[in-house]
Formats: sequence, C-alpha cells, structure tokens
Amino acid sequence: MSYAVMPLNEWQKIVNSVRAKTGKTDPLLSTQVAAEIDSIAVQSEERTIFGDYVQGTIYAVTAEDLIGVTSISPYAFYRRPLTSIELPNSLTVIDIYAFSDCPNLGSIFIPSNVEQIKQGSFARCTKLTSVTFSEGLTYIGTDAFQYCNVLLSINLPNSLTTLERFSFRGCSSLTIVTIPDNLATISQSTFMA
Repeated sequence: MSYAVMPLNEWQKIVNSVRAKTGKTDPLLSTQVAAEIDSIAVQSEERTIFGDYVQGTIYAVTAEDLIGVTSISPYAFYRRPLTSIELPNSLTVIDIYAFSDCPNLGSIFIPSNVEQIKQGSFARCTKLTSVTFSEGLTYIGTDAFQYCNVLLSINLPNSLTTLERFSFRGCSSLTIVTIPDNLATISQSTFMA
C-alpha cells in the first residue's frame, strides 16, 4: 500500500523533520511531506486515513489495510482505479470526495458504525451498481452518489435522518428506492435526473 496510518505525535515528528530540512514553516507542508511519505494520518486521538497524499496505483483496499481507521479523509482515494474496497467496522465517517471518480468501483458495503457519508463521497463512480447501507447511518451529504449512472436500486436504512440535495442526482438507472419512514430531511432535488 502507498499510504500510512499513524498517531498525531508521529505526524508531528515528520513535519518537524521536514521543517528542519526545508526551512519552511507552512503548517501543512503538503508538497514536502508528500516527498517524505506517501500519506499521513492525523485526527487527534483517532486514526484517519489522510489521503491527500495517497500516491501510486491502488486497485484494492481491504478492511485489514484500514484496521482502526475511524475516518476516510477528503479526496483520500479520489480518481484511483479501485476495483474493490472493504471498509473496516471502526469507520464512522467517509469525508468529502473520498472515493469520487473511481471509475472501476463496482460495489460498496457501508459498515454499521458509519454515521456520515459526506459530500461527493462516491460521486461519478460510473461502474457502481450496488451500495449496501447498514443501520447506523444517519447522514448522506450533497452529491454523495451523483452520476453513479449504473446504480440500480438503494435501500436506505431506518437510522437515516438526513438526505441532502442532489445525493443521487444523475443516477439514471436507479429504479428502486426504499426510503425510511423516519427520514427527517430530504430535498426535492435529491433524485434529480
């Protein structure tokens, strides 16, 4: 794999090392840190896959690869040729555009601890035919599955309370949608063609 998961104190050591080598004080040091390691993970005491720095070709990610990860960060696997991904049970958040534009991803199972799928998380995954949601999910963000144009059906969990606008926009093959009774917020444009 071309990413790393590490505690905050380890990340701080790498940042300090890069600062010493480069003489720069930019708090993010994106380019310099990316040269040191492929990716980093920071989120206080929790573990996060911080994918702005994921590099190389990744075709599959297993739950074992992500043991203990609680959050997939913004753009973590953006535009990667993933064919499969197994999300760990520890996961609670899939952040913005985490898996967007993965043209070969065919199906996804969302574990029960995932509470939020944020904006554009799986947008434009053009081969995505199946999404299985578990109970526990409460929020699906704007554009989360937009233009997943071969997605056939979805069964939203009873725990879901918010379905943001354009969540399933452009899902032209979507013919069966099961919506829970206790859904508190749904936009009129959620399933816009």
